[in-house]
Amino acid sequence: MFRACAADIRSVDRPLQSLFPLINRRFQSFAEATDAALDMLASQVPGEIVLGQVEADEGRLRVIDVRGASIIGIERGHMIPLAEVSPANGLGPGSTAIEGTAAVDDLDSEYLQSIGLGEWVALPLEMSDGAIVGMVAALSRRQGDYSSEHVVLLGLTARMLSYEWERVNTRNELRALRQRVSETSDADADTGLPGRARFLDLLEREWKLARRGTVETMAVCFRVEAGDEPAGSPLAVRALKDAAEALAGAVRSTDQVGRIGPMDLGVAMIGCVDEAGVEALAQRFIGNLRRVTHGRPVEVQVGHGSIALGGTASATAALELAERAVSQRAVATANGSYA
Repeated sequence: MFRACAADIRSVDRPLQSLFPLINRRFQSFAEATDAALDMLASQVPGEIVLGQVEADEGRLRVIDVRGASIIGIERGHMIPLAEVSPANGLGPGSTAIEGTAAVDDLDSEYLQSIGLGEWVALPLEMSDGAIVGMVAALSRRQGDYSSEHVVLLGLTARMLSYEWERVNTRNELRALRQRVSETSDADADTGLPGRARFLDLLEREWKLARRGTVETMAVCFRVEAGDEPAGSPLAVRALKDAAEALAGAVRSTDQVGRIGPMDLGVAMIGCVDEAGVEALAQRFIGNLRRVTHGRPVEVQVGHGSIALGGTASATAALELAERAVSQRAVATANGSYA
């Protein structure tokens, strides 16, 4: 993450200075990202700032948040008609600064002029698959209010909110998928991962292959701590869910992951032969977790321990040794493996 505190931004133009709060933090929700983005636009762009969701079936934009001038008359819940696909965006009469701005959809010019608007800029929130889910717009009763700098600020905001919108939707879809899996299998209800019994079944197969010399596997235990919160508390469960999500994004496609204890996650690193591979996974996992939990009220820490399956008496013994190694590692070096 970029750290603005390491640079002197006083020589940067004021409109660009206003962008630093948006690029120097991780938002915990789309609402938080929206508040920051619209507050920034309202301080830099004239008129009323509108964020809306496209209701494609109705051909309208439903306003979900507004900032800035209140004389326009467009409020939350307002429905603004959409125009058909056009080659230019925000075409107010006599406008030149915003001519040629590419767009998929535009707001209906006749409607906007009928309510007294003289100029506007409207840019789409476009997903990675090309779908347009919303728009961010600046509306003014006066002509000549908007410059190219305003278009750039709106465009960057649209890109940022598009990313945040898609990130939230992706997380919701993954959460729903885990819920469906947990309802139809022995998956853990909190994380959507296989439980300890199922994980041991998976580990047993890999242990047999390791004992035959076919392929080595490292059994890894990651222990999650949420400050002083006891296992099972709401904050601890939230931390465990975050950790499961971060770990799922860090493991390789060949690895197996499960919940093996109240605050423990297990990984069978198939084809991994030593601690170097485990350390690489731990660093990816910790990096993901830091990004996910940044700004949370409770600091989340992770310790890990591991053992090679081939040298153990059974899959169960290997998992127990990996769990024991977490505590031994923490005692040996207080800061060595903790996020």
